[in-house]
Amino acid sequence: MANRRVLVKRRQAVRNIHKITRTMQMIANVRFQAAFKRAVASKPYTEKLAKLVEDLARAAKGIDHPLMRQPEEGGVSVLMVITSTRGLCGGYNHNVLRTAGEHLKSLEAGGERVELQMVGKKGVAYLKFAGWPMDREITDIGEIPRFDEIEPLANEMMERFIKGEVRSVDVVYMKFVSTGKQIPVVERLLPLTGLEPDDGVKASAEAEVQYDFSPDPT
Repeated sequence: MANRRVLVKRRQAVRNIHKITRTMQMIANVRFQAAFKRAVASKPYTEKLAKLVEDLARAAKGIDHPLMRQPEEGGVSVLMVITSTRGLCGGYNHNVLRTAGEHLKSLEAGGERVELQMVGKKGVAYLKFAGWPMDREITDIGEIPRFDEIEPLANEMMERFIKGEVRSVDVVYMKFVSTGKQIPVVERLLPLTGLEPDDGVKASAEAEVQYDFSPDPT
């Protein structure tokens, strides 16, 4: 009789675990679909914006703009690494941090003084555990970043770059390609000329897009 009661309790426990995992799966599916829709909706905008910056950087030859000017000496190279706030996302954070570590070593090998800024609680916790020095921790940005959260940080980087305190700004993040493929990438945001593509792409783009930087006659 005792063995029968144990079996009944175990069966009930298994059923309860099944119900809980099914509920967790449903919640995960809903969250995934919401994140997927945001990624798909923002992809055309970000790609077009990057293309516009590249075209402007090419068309502005001879234009002395402070954001396109490479500082001759001094200043630090800012490396901003974007990780997640929560866990349970497979190799997401691991791949981003590995790519960031490789890029950090390449910058230091080139004689650059690097300022490491970590975004996301998971990245901050990992670097503290690994003993990596961080110059800045940013953990107050939500899962869905708002413009008013990002604007002060962008303005700060541009001001420091114009003053010559910063030589370059690189961002390491996970780029969304499809539901089955996300790749860690390093993109240089400053100076703006760092966004120029290869010569083959440059030639075709110059033939397609032209901008007029002459003063307004009126």
